[in-house]
Amino acid sequence: MEGPDTNVWIGRDYRKIRQLGKGGEGTVYLVQHCPTEQLRAAKLLKTDVPGRRLHELNMMKRLKHPALPQIFDAFEDQGQLWLILEYVRGKPLSGLTREELTPEVFFSAARQLTEVLAYLHTRKPPVLHLDIKPSNLLLRTDGHLMLIDFGAADFARPGLKLPVCYGTPGFAAPEQKKTGADIDARADFYGLGAALYYCLYGSAPGNKQMYKRRMPESFSGAERCAAGSMTANRSVGRFLARCLQTDPEKRFQDDHALRSGLERAEKSYLHRRQLWRGAAALSFLALAVSFACRSMSADPRGPEQIRTEAAEETRREYRTLLRQADELGFLQAAACYESAANLCPTDSGWCEGLLERIEDDYLFSMEEEEVLKRLFFTVLPGMSSTALELLSAHSAGFGTLAYRLGVDYWYFYEGAGGKSAAVRWFERALSSCEDQQGEPGTDPEESEKEHAGAEDRPPWWFESARVHAKIGGYYQKLGKQDTEGRQLADYAVYWEDLIRLWDLDDPAAEMTAVKRAVAKEILSCFVMHSGDLYRAGIGLGQAAPVLEAMEEFIRENAEPEALREECRELYAAALEAVKRTWTDEGESRSGEVHADE
Repeated sequence: MEGPDTNVWIGRDYRKIRQLGKGGEGTVYLVQHCPTEQLRAAKLLKTDVPGRRLHELNMMKRLKHPALPQIFDAFEDQGQLWLILEYVRGKPLSGLTREELTPEVFFSAARQLTEVLAYLHTRKPPVLHLDIKPSNLLLRTDGHLMLIDFGAADFARPGLKLPVCYGTPGFAAPEQKKTGADIDARADFYGLGAALYYCLYGSAPGNKQMYKRRMPESFSGAERCAAGSMTANRSVGRFLARCLQTDPEKRFQDDHALRSGLERAEKSYLHRRQLWRGAAALSFLALAVSFACRSMSADPRGPEQIRTEAAEETRREYRTLLRQADELGFLQAAACYESAANLCPTDSGWCEGLLERIEDDYLFSMEEEEVLKRLFFTVLPGMSSTALELLSAHSAGFGTLAYRLGVDYWYFYEGAGGKSAAVRWFERALSSCEDQQGEPGTDPEESEKEHAGAEDRPPWWFESARVHAKIGGYYQKLGKQDTEGRQLADYAVYWEDLIRLWDLDDPAAEMTAVKRAVAKEILSCFVMHSGDLYRAGIGLGQAAPVLEAMEEFIRENAEPEALREECRELYAAALEAVKRTWTDEGESRSGEVHADE
């Protein structure tokens, strides 16, 4: 049999899918790691500069931060050096449209960038990225920012001088272009300012001869209109101006000062926007009242009758849209739900219908997520709030909706970052519940309320949301250690929380899918972490009954047949892991753990 095509395969385990990008330091491909079927990024390192073949690997191998891609492997194949990295699903800041680059997205990306720079600059020795630009900043679908490409990075040290400029023209600090100039963290501050400037104006500052102008006063009226309301705030302009000073001594001098400057700019912008919205709302209200008075004076019907008939017509149109959505494909149905949200944004029916369509196949695709985000986060016509803001403020069922979205992201989302997004929805659900009832368990008269009725008790999903949010708080730390070798998260706690989820009552029949997902997560924990559980003190006496309960549940509830088979295969792998791990004499009870024949 012929071997694999060398143009398709990298090493023995990685199959090329497509090229992702190309730069001066190498070419990046999307690849599949065939043993695990996971997608990863493979970078072919190329450089003509002596001593830099392993440069990027040496820069990244000790870095661990949520905003930095993880390194999985590095090897040489047919004389070529490959670096295997985490594949980040996201869009570069340079690719965001004006509609996508909302003030919230802009400031969130800026905050996250300052945080990861502070992390890099406090390593021992400090790390300078030196090539911060919009194409190296990826915004994931969950809103998290990723800083990539360390081909130009270097370790900070007194008197650091670069032999050549590895940064990108227009974004690299002026001192990076000068032979023999001292380089420090302030060069990255310039890159941050240049990247944010590009997001607002669509051009690198170095390409617009900005050094000849005074900022922010020099921002022209045309530029302000093109960039949106953020540039109309002088604090944003002053922040960028200070980052982009030619003289490093005039920039922010450390990461704390950089972060403080950004916080001041954001607070100033939010304050001005709040004042503007208040003035706009008053103007709109005055106009509406004037129009209504003129209309009613010419109409023989009374004002109350006019309002009642208009409201009833709106409700009829709203119900018609929801019925139509039930009979259409997903994208056409989404258009109906969007129209329904515009008519009655505070009614949860349109959101419930959309979630039912998403949950129908127990797969939350990125296409479905894009539709959901558009409906949730777009400011509605004639209003100053998004549909999500109106639902959270006025819908009594918002907590349940937020919990369902948390479950969808946690168990069924196909993209990366699902658990991080889920935690935010679980927290929204908990906050909604507490706003309506107060936090359960804190009232000194709670015991007297036990029989007062369901309205005085937390909703059935409250404890599930609480435990999920707790797990999400430490999930990414499992298996990782701090600089002193101590575990950042305890597997015994993880085990207890998983069992707590499994033991919760399941009052809704449709949530059997969630129970099944919890079972799969517990079985996966056996497969992947049985050794960690054993070392954390979880005995076979605790593990075996849980495994048997999983098997019974799968036998009775795993439908359809394809899902049933998937669960059985996972159970068989968990069974083998349990038998392999808990084998100490006196503790082994493998005879009590059996597979269903």
